[in-house]
Amino acid sequence: MKKIAVLAVVLLGIGSVNAQQQGTVTLFANAGYTLEETVPYDFGDLKIKDGLQWGGGLEYYLSNYNSVEFKYNRFDSDFTFSGIFDGDNLVQRGSGSIQTYMLGYNNYFVKDGSKKAVPFIGGSIGLGIADSPDISAETGFAWDVRVGVKMKGSGPVSLKLQAYLQSMLTTAGYDYWNYYGYTYAVPDYSRILQFGFGAVIGFDVKK
Repeated sequence: MKKIAVLAVVLLGIGSVNAQQQGTVTLFANAGYTLEETVPYDFGDLKIKDGLQWGGGLEYYLSNYNSVEFKYNRFDSDFTFSGIFDGDNLVQRGSGSIQTYMLGYNNYFVKDGSKKAVPFIGGSIGLGIADSPDISAETGFAWDVRVGVKMKGSGPVSLKLQAYLQSMLTTAGYDYWNYYGYTYAVPDYSRILQFGFGAVIGFDVKK
């Protein structure tokens, strides 16, 4: 965090500060600290340990105050499942990852380009993949929302500080229904909901 603060000071000290212009294309890399989460299931719960999330993507500015982006994120963590099966307590530990591919939108609260620190809010939807050597990969709908502030100098480099809330929907077994003598298996879903905070470093490649 100390390095991020130093970089922010440097950016703010580079001459005048301008907002992004329409048609700007920015490559970015991001890193964040995602907090611990417990996912409830019918017969137990899954604890996902906190840790580092990283990724990157491409952002295109529709104007100087809004943009669309495509991004990839990866979160590696330790997983602990605890529950009751056949009357016995079961605890299973392992490592795995959560990966997301998402398309998003950002809104920057500035129109004249005169502010040094520009607040923003954004959101994304896409595909999430939860994978572990001990289980088969789970895919599901993923989304996130984020809020923060962007700082940009007169050069091509920019910095965002942000907080984010992200979620992925996963299957958690099946519920069985009997209807007129037929048995139907209906997927039972659970959600992963994680909060975190971090930084995004961008580099303009086209204006």
